[in-house]
Amino acid sequence: MSDVEKLILEEINATKRIEEAKKKAEEIIEKAKREAEKILNEEAIEERLKKYIEEKEKEAKEEAEKIRKEYYEKAIKIKQVPEAKVEEAVEAILKEVLSHE
Repeated sequence: MSDVEKLILEEINATKRIEEAKKKAEEIIEKAKREAEKILNEEAIEERLKKYIEEKEKEAKEEAEKIRKEYYEKAIKIKQVPEAKVEEAVEAILKEVLSHE
């Protein structure tokens, strides 16, 4: 085999190795793209979940404040009832309960 033939064979082998390396590089790039998309998708899901939780926390706080106000108003009304009326109601309840014994 002549030197020229050897060089041609070497060039053919080198070309094959270059093509294999290109294929492998493309596969690695595709895999990296898929992983990046997956990560971005996970981040988007996490962000939507965080917003949902914040919204529900806000709703819960608003509902808790509404309930607190309702009970505060009821407490004010109860405090406005004269003590004599409360004692009278307690005595009536006690008489009713004790009469069933």
